[in-house]
Amino acid sequence: ESYTVRVRAKTDSPSAYAVDMAFRQVGDSDGNGLFDTSDLVRVMQHGKYRSGEAAKFEDGDWNNDGWFNEQDFIVALQAGYFHD
Repeated sequence: ESYTVRVRAKTDSPSAYAVDMAFRQVGDSDGNGLFDTSDLVRVMQHGKYRSGEAAKFEDGDWNNDGWFNEQDFIVALQAGYFHD
């Protein structure tokens, strides 16, 4: 599942602004709301797995440590949302 949260400052200031933040399900690298085989294929195609190159969520860095490695698979699978 994906969630969007809108945060607004409680102020009368004309410089106040709203910020939208999207929260994606762990493993959902393609943003379709599901963690499934297509996400696994996608992240492996990006070529960052254990490459030593910094990675983002879309590249497979699902534990947010800046790298795509086996720890990301552990976190994603432990979350229990994988759909085959």
